[in-house]
Amino acid sequence: IAGYRDVLDRVTEPAEHTNVSPGLIRQLHATLYSHFPHEGGRWKATNKDIVERDSEGNRVGVLYRTVPATETPKAMEFSVGLYHQCLEKTIEPLLVVSCAVLDFLCIHPFSDGNTRISRLIATLMLSINGYDICRYISLERIFAQNEQAYMDALRFSVKGWHEGTHNPMPWINFFLDSVIKAYEELELRVDALQNQGSRAPKSQLIAMAIDNAKGPFSVADICIQLPTVSRELVKKVVQQKRRSGELKPIGKGRGAHWERL
Repeated sequence: IAGYRDVLDRVTEPAEHTNVSPGLIRQLHATLYSHFPHEGGRWKATNKDIVERDSEGNRVGVLYRTVPATETPKAMEFSVGLYHQCLEKTIEPLLVVSCAVLDFLCIHPFSDGNTRISRLIATLMLSINGYDICRYISLERIFAQNEQAYMDALRFSVKGWHEGTHNPMPWINFFLDSVIKAYEELELRVDALQNQGSRAPKSQLIAMAIDNAKGPFSVADICIQLPTVSRELVKKVVQQKRRSGELKPIGKGRGAHWERL
């Protein structure tokens, strides 16, 4: 969570003139794993197949074969270059970003953490191109909530990718639908805040996230839902709700969870 938050801070509000590059992507991956004994930021050293599993977690086959390890650096350079070329040709950024994310998933450049980094890269690219929705709504969460649709879209769009004969539309449709859901959720939250006449929108957003939680949740769960809200503010609102009798703790320490009463 700590590494994820560090990367999230960089991609939701990127510094001026931030430029997407293979080097930046490696930096983000290194930051993601900075709190683990994992060699983050290095391209994969071995080939890897993406396994398809059923609802019980049993392997049912190979979903797709990723780019070989020896070809990964070149593939990443080409993919990032294509991303910039398309933007220079004034192709709609949402289409460019969605295809760039699909390419990243097919290349699968790291030995671990590719799915999470792909969503962080999507957040970065959206932010750079003027789509700031990820500052308020977690795209990661929306993808996770629609995991089956995510896998179906990926399954249909990766076929023929290596040969350049794939159909990106299932993935593009899923990606755009996820962005639309994020904006719709933001609209609902803004309407709710306006109706409440709130003077402290971030505190209200936290309270709403807690009220909408299904089952026990952790402070980290709320932080992931609200990327621009500080952990300390989340803890403050949680404690307020605890004192008012709305929440009860489950466990202690950083691994503690909370349950609504």
